[in-house]
Amino acid sequence: MGDRYRDHFRQRIESRWPGGWERLEEIEAAPAQAARQVLREILETGCLAQSSANILLAREAIRRLPPGWLLEQLPGAAEECLFREPGWEEWEFLRLAEMLREPFPEVFAWWVAYARRLNHPEIEEDIQSLTTGGIDMTYQEVLENARRKGADKCRTCRECNGVACRGEVPGMGGKGTGEAFVRNVAKLREIALNLDVIYDNRAGQDSSVSFWGHTYAAPVFAAPISGMGNNYSAGLTEDDWARAVVEGSAAAGVLAFTGDGVNPDLLGMPLKWMKEGGLPGVPTIKPWGMDTIMEKLALAKEANPPAIAMDVDSAGLPFLTAQGGDAGPKPVEALAKIAKAAGLPFLVKGVMTPEGARKAAEAGAWGIVVSNHGGRVLDHTPATCEVLPRICAVTGNRMKVFVDGGIRTGVDVFKMLALGADGVLIGRPVITAAYGGGAEGVRLYLEKVIGELRDTMKMTGCGTLADITRERLWLGREGASGGF
Repeated sequence: MGDRYRDHFRQRIESRWPGGWERLEEIEAAPAQAARQVLREILETGCLAQSSANILLAREAIRRLPPGWLLEQLPGAAEECLFREPGWEEWEFLRLAEMLREPFPEVFAWWVAYARRLNHPEIEEDIQSLTTGGIDMTYQEVLENARRKGADKCRTCRECNGVACRGEVPGMGGKGTGEAFVRNVAKLREIALNLDVIYDNRAGQDSSVSFWGHTYAAPVFAAPISGMGNNYSAGLTEDDWARAVVEGSAAAGVLAFTGDGVNPDLLGMPLKWMKEGGLPGVPTIKPWGMDTIMEKLALAKEANPPAIAMDVDSAGLPFLTAQGGDAGPKPVEALAKIAKAAGLPFLVKGVMTPEGARKAAEAGAWGIVVSNHGGRVLDHTPATCEVLPRICAVTGNRMKVFVDGGIRTGVDVFKMLALGADGVLIGRPVITAAYGGGAEGVRLYLEKVIGELRDTMKMTGCGTLADITRERLWLGREGASGGF
């Protein structure tokens, strides 16, 4: 979060009690009325505001409070300022539940009992989801929970295809007409598969893959995304997202590429969870000015990642410039300098042409990600699956080729691998999974995709990833279809 948000919040706290932010642990020593006002300030910031920065600040503040005092004071404070506006009951319940559940189980139990008195059907469903601890959660329940909670800037469509959110940037849509996002999904769907079950399958299916000296359950990774409040929902704070995607991806046996932004915390929060949990991730830095890039590379390396990436395609995000960022295109010479400074396998994300792949190779990149940034940076680009084969044809064995864009299922993963990719990244559906189920939701979604990949391998005669070739695809009567 930006310093201005933090400073403004601290000033409001200090206006209620001179001990301020730094002495919230000693709030019991404050005059009763002042202490109650401080608690109301925290509740109103965390439960009534729609800014993800404010929600995160309130969470930090409430975790500084003494648990016994909080349990004693919360009933009165909640009575005074919560559940006052019809239609906002579920939002307020979930915001405070998320703040209390992990650090204050006794206070969380009181909050659940208190909220149940409203006889609110959606709150009751949320309580059932929260109190099971996610142990028996299914992916379908994750989706339903995300729909119940409702995201500010995402409709949680049955099919995430870019049609309903055309042009919504910031937001979840594609830029301009939204055609690039829509095309990513549509063109991938056009590819058909050749069924083949006449073979010896006693060894079963092995989807595992090794990169950077590590073995993963499948070549399926979370794409680098940040800016939840700006693009998805204030109900999913940046810290919640960072933790969910890092922990959930690791639990599924893979890893997350993590995001970056003008706010330094957008890079820092996932790095924090990587360091604290000893979990893998690939920090993905935006193409800032060189001084900023070098500073961020140093921060990224502190988390001991196996690789580092740069999403050069984010140079086309209009809100980066609007927020004061200095991101822009990078020549080969600059990328070479960055790759050398990274000192780790370096991936260039945002390559859409064979020439772009050659330039990345010239810069010394370990790999590339074929990507049009989910259709969010340039309208009317081809789909990533359309350009992938031509790019793979020029890279050969010189570098690894990952791809994103329109991938929703394990069948989609199979298609991209058959077209030549070494691995895939998935974006928007992972956000929905995090919103609906936190780290558990992310794990469930990624495991679902990996299971679908293995099932597709089984039904197309593939025992290992090496068996997934273009011969497994049906490309039309003439041997080619749709530009593939």
